[in-house]
Amino acid sequence: MAVGKDTAEEVAVEMIKPRNDTRNYKRIILPNSLQVLLISDPDTDKAYLRFKYSITPP
Repeated sequence: MAVGKDTAEEVAVEMIKPRNDTRNYKRIILPNSLQVLLISDPDTDKAYLRFKYSITPP
């Protein structure tokens, strides 16, 4: 994936998961340094979003 001012950076990370886990995982870092873990499950018909952040005072 191209990395630039307005694009996300895909980061190669080895995920440790059980053998029977059929989900696909991808970690990306957005231009504002927010780290995102995308999880795709082909066996589900539901969607879910979880957002967690912390702010460090200056």
